[in-house]
Amino acid sequence: VLSDYTLGEDIIVQQNYPNPASYRTTIELLVPSRSDLSIDVFDLLGRHILTVFRGRANAGLQQFSVNLRSLSAGTYVYRVRTANQVSSKLMTVIR
Repeated sequence: VLSDYTLGEDIIVQQNYPNPASYRTTIELLVPSRSDLSIDVFDLLGRHILTVFRGRANAGLQQFSVNLRSLSAGTYVYRVRTANQVSSKLMTVIR
């Protein structure tokens, strides 16, 4: 559980849940300090599919609900980016 972690310098990116997901999933992050943040979804060919969030995120536990209705079944990569860090994880969409 992310709430059990102590804040360091890096954002902690949790695996989305549920995974696999049908129409909605949640991406959870632990942000150590207020940061510019972007969360984007790409297909496995590297094409940008959707932007989940782009802006300033407050410090602490952040949850982003992602609407997957526009995505076809398959595997995707979501990427979390700050000025100092990039983290990517796989998610699977099922129908």
